[in-house]
Order: sequence, then C-alpha cells, then structure tokens
Amino acid sequence: MNTIYHWLKTIWRLKAYIILLLLSTHYSTIVAAQPDTALASQIRMELQSRKTLPLYFPKSVKRFYTSRNFKPVWLISEKGEAGHAWQAMVMLDCVLQYGLSHADYHPDELNYGVLHDILQQQGKVSLEQQSRFEIMLTDAMLTLMVHLHYGKLNPELPATKIDAGYGDMRMEAVLTQAVRQPNIEATLLAVQPKGEAYTEMQHWMHKWKGQYLDDCYEIPEANVRKVAINMERLRWAAIGAGKYMQVNIPSFRLSLFLPDKTYQFKVVTGKPSTPTPLLHSRVGAIDMQAKMIWPDQLQTVTLVPQNTESSMLRFAFSSRYKVALTEIKETNWFNQKQRALTTGDIGVEKAERLAMLLLQADHQQNKTMALRQGRLTGSAVSVKLRVPIPIKVTYITCWFQDAQLMTYPDIYQLDNQLEQAIYHERPKKLSER
Repeated sequence: MNTIYHWLKTIWRLKAYIILLLLSTHYSTIVAAQPDTALASQIRMELQSRKTLPLYFPKSVKRFYTSRNFKPVWLISEKGEAGHAWQAMVMLDCVLQYGLSHADYHPDELNYGVLHDILQQQGKVSLEQQSRFEIMLTDAMLTLMVHLHYGKLNPELPATKIDAGYGDMRMEAVLTQAVRQPNIEATLLAVQPKGEAYTEMQHWMHKWKGQYLDDCYEIPEANVRKVAINMERLRWAAIGAGKYMQVNIPSFRLSLFLPDKTYQFKVVTGKPSTPTPLLHSRVGAIDMQAKMIWPDQLQTVTLVPQNTESSMLRFAFSSRYKVALTEIKETNWFNQKQRALTTGDIGVEKAERLAMLLLQADHQQNKTMALRQGRLTGSAVSVKLRVPIPIKVTYITCWFQDAQLMTYPDIYQLDNQLEQAIYHERPKKLSER
C-alpha cells in the first residue's frame, strides 16, 4: 500500500511540475498587466505596516526587500527569471531529501493552486494576495537556507540571533546572489556543510527520499530519521575546510584532521548523569601542568585516579562550560568499550602524541622538548599555538560504511528527543499577524 501511495504521489507531483513549467513560458505576458512597480509598492506597505505577517525571519525578509527597493523577486515579468518561483516551489517540495520537514515552510500558504492563479488567471488574485505569496515564499527560502546551514534547532544560534544578523552567513545576501542566476538551486544548496560525513549522509538521503522513492524501494523510516537527526547535528558543528579536532561522544573518539592525514585517539567522556556538553572552540595552548592532583572532573564513584607525583598535559580552550580536554594515566579506562566515565571532562589517550602532532602542524616542532622537559622535572610549561586549532565536540550516532548505515549507542538518550523536535515541532514564527 505504501508503495502505491508513493507512486501516485510521485505521478501527481510530476504533473504539477509540468503544468507549472508550461505556465512559466507564458508568465511574462500574463503579469505584464500588473506592473512590478505596483507589486513593489504593495510589498513595501506590507513590510512597513504595523501589522505583521507570520514569518520565521521577519528582519531578514525586510533586509532582503529593502536592498532591492522592495521589487518582487518571484512574481516578476523580467525575461529569463520567470522560472524562479517554480524552482523555489520544487525545492520546498523536496526538503525530505535534506532531512527536513515540508511542514516548516508555509505549506498552507505556498501551494501550486495559488501560484497557478497568480500566473494564469489575470485579475483574479489581488495585489495584496500576490504580495503575501511573494513575501511568504521569500521567508520559506530564507528559512530553508538557515536550516540547511545552521540547522533547525541550533543550540548556539537560535532563530532570533540569526534573524538579528549573527552567524557566519547572511542568507538574504545568498538569496540575492541566487536570483541573479538562471537556476537558483545550486547557489542555495551550497550553504550546506562541506564535511565528508555530512556529504555522505546527504548523498544517501537524496537516494532514499528521491531516487529510491521513485523506483519503489522501501527504506525503513527509522533509518531515514536517524540520518536526518545526525545531519542536523553536523550543521550545528559547522565543520569547514582546514585543520580541526573533533571529539565525538558516542564513538569515544577524538579525530585530528590535518591536510595529509587524519589521526584517531581514544577518549573517555562524561557519564549520562554528568554528560560532556557539545561545544565549538579553539585550542590555543598546550599546557604541561606540574605535579598536581588529577581533576575532580575525571573521578568516578568506582575509579578515583589520584597522582600527585606526575605532570599532565592539558589542551587549553575557552568555553562557557566547565569542561577540559586533558591527559589521564588510567590506561585501563581506554580498554573499556563503554567509556562514559567522567563527570564531564574529556580524557584523551596518548596525549603526548596528540601534543606533538599539534605542534608539528603549527610549525613549532622545537617546542616538543620543552613539554617533555616539563614532564621530567615536574615543572609547568605552556606553549601557545600560533594558529589556534578549532575543536568540535559532537554527538553523532550514525555513519556509513561500505554503503551500509552503522550506528553508535545513544549513550545520553538524545536521539528520540531530537527526532520529535525535528519532525513534530514547528519553528517559532518571530512575527505573527
């Protein structure tokens, strides 16, 4: 029954796309009776009115239209741009391929019937209705780009901050660039993370919810949702090009990504009752701390490592959380499969090896002897990195290996909560009529 349903749905969507594509060829003639200047005036009035539309990113929408003197971008008569509204609608129809929910992008307002009436039935749709459709489509596309780049539920960058202009990318600027191209899709999708893990997940989501769906393959919905929530987390991580470290809690691994090679280290992390937080920061120094008691953060009820006779390495980074990346001497911890043992800190195996690799990557190989001397003498040594290296603490519970979906234990029991939020909670509209 599901196969038949998906097949019928696919046929319906193809018919709708073909109709809209044919209509777009007549678009310039039809909308000529409604000059763009009239629609621009209506858009200006709507956005400057005290009454507000139900938008997710109202400030971003206003910045976008202000930058173009409120000229419409979707419902326009300029030659060569008539297809942009159709392209945008198709992209919104395919958000499942990116692990997102179609219900988050104004589906009640943005439907093919309304667009059909605007394009084909001259005089039937008022300027006010056209303006509303135009603005809502812009808000939907800005929201889609935010979700693709930052994630829908980014704990560090909520929608209010993004709408106020925080973050590394201004989506209204990206949209402005996109609508200058004959095809908007490539520019809009380029906002996604570029990391290998995300790219692999997106590749399979595209197959599962696009190609395989049309070919009547049955993919377990649980697999789809598992990949979707981890794509969301990878968006939060904001992993880009260049050197960086990633501590992934469920796999108990630290990965050091350098241009020539990736190095792996075992780690211990926080217990479920005292979890290690997700964070982004930069390691700015490597410290050899002199003869001291090991931090309380690394103690557990059953394992209490104390050592007042040895120095230990610490990889210093700033964070609003009280958490450290540090060396431990309890090597038997690393032989355990389940290594959620601390009260929050991250303990790393072979910390001296990690320190040496970081110094080499920072072109400070000559400082390795200083750290070793500090360990031998029990004295404190601190080496500042010339270029601090990004560190990402993530919670990724799946990956692909040889085209097979593999999973890590959900040690903090976070997957179900995030799944519910992505699939069943609508984003908060920052302005309401």
